[in-house]
Amino acid sequence: MIGGEGPQSSKWVLNENITYLTWAKKFGATVYALEHRYYGDSIVGGTEDDPNPDLTYLSSIQMLYDVANFIRNVNFNTNTSAPWIAFGGSYPGKDPFKKIAYVM
Repeated sequence: MIGGEGPQSSKWVLNENITYLTWAKKFGATVYALEHRYYGDSIVGGTEDDPNPDLTYLSSIQMLYDVANFIRNVNFNTNTSAPWIAFGGSYPGKDPFKKIAYVM
């Protein structure tokens, strides 16, 4: 689950009533929830004392790079080449298909 314009919630990977989690369980898939940088606890360039981050990397393209980098790292660290299926809400929901261009 690719997070959007807000904090990521554990419900996206723990609520067994969500359809994609039912499918994941059925097929033995692993589910990850990624928080979009600059939202929730993902502060980039800001601190607790100075919460005004540098917004240079706040873009949908950067989000795709982040997702692709996450996928490459998981694949490398788990020595797997299993296929990935991405879900998201709001604008991240329309962008997962683009990840192929960044991962492949």
